[in-house]
Amino acid sequence: MREESKAQILQYMYAHLDTVTRVCVTALDDPGGRMPYIQECVRVSVDGPARLLGPERFPLTAGTSAFWIATTGEPGTVTVRVEGMRGSAECSVTVV
Repeated sequence: MREESKAQILQYMYAHLDTVTRVCVTALDDPGGRMPYIQECVRVSVDGPARLLGPERFPLTAGTSAFWIATTGEPGTVTVRVEGMRGSAECSVTVV
């Protein structure tokens, strides 16, 4: 099993606008299919000029979940890492 993490819609966030974006997490099997029956708990960490809005640990429901991150007012690259018991994933968003 692996996990996939994607920042929805935005590739760039704007530091001066206090931008928020949603990050989706989906548990995938080896061929890349969604695992709808997994209920694993995952942990999120955010590095760079953004902060997590909400809890850092939460369960995947039907193999998927989402959370929000917000800019802190500075430019740079934000790296979001999601770790579960069976896999991990990360994605990056540029803050301009």
